[in-house]
Amino acid sequence: MTNQNKDLTALARRFHSDLPDRIRQYLNGRGIPDEVIDLNLIGWNSWRITIPIFNREGQVAFFKQAKDPEDKTDGPKMVAWPKGHMELYGWENLKGEPSQIIICEGEFDRLVLEANEFKAVTSTGGARAFKKEWAKEFELIPNVYICFDNDEAGKAGALRVGRLIAHAKMAELPDEVGDGLGVGLLVVGGVEDGLEGGVTGVVVELGDGLGLQW
Repeated sequence: MTNQNKDLTALARRFHSDLPDRIRQYLNGRGIPDEVIDLNLIGWNSWRITIPIFNREGQVAFFKQAKDPEDKTDGPKMVAWPKGHMELYGWENLKGEPSQIIICEGEFDRLVLEANEFKAVTSTGGARAFKKEWAKEFELIPNVYICFDNDEAGKAGALRVGRLIAHAKMAELPDEVGDGLGVGLLVVGGVEDGLEGGVTGVVVELGDGLGLQW
């Protein structure tokens, strides 16, 4: 571990200890419970929510920083610091020969899925960013599901990942959900079934008869 990685790990712990109750409650409302917040060292740097991004070796490489929910300015929803690069958030979920994995769009979506006991990963670079060399990491996972946000960028990004991972199954969110909404929001509505034990899909109820099914 380099000195920079050590410094960022210490900083992640400090940010996590500084997480205010109002931000914790906000994350709870998004479907991210305390145990997931604590396990992933989600924190606060006085103006943004900090998400430490671990590299393949399990070291903190950088932070994604989400906008304060009370900040109504036009600033970016998510930024990288101190120097971001394209990383796979959730490398640890590819270890141990998992039988299934969900590739989603966005760090919060991944955390919501984890809270519901779905192993998930996401690129830190957004919908259109997925390295070709990552595809080989999914070759031995029998059930790979791709679910990106319900907008044009998300749909295009999902198709690109699907071309790289030939056996992956695509999940399209219902049009009624609206643009820009992702699987994390849907899972908050209640997971009705799992992906194990011969079950062919997962159904997430949205209310008013809407749902997502694999």
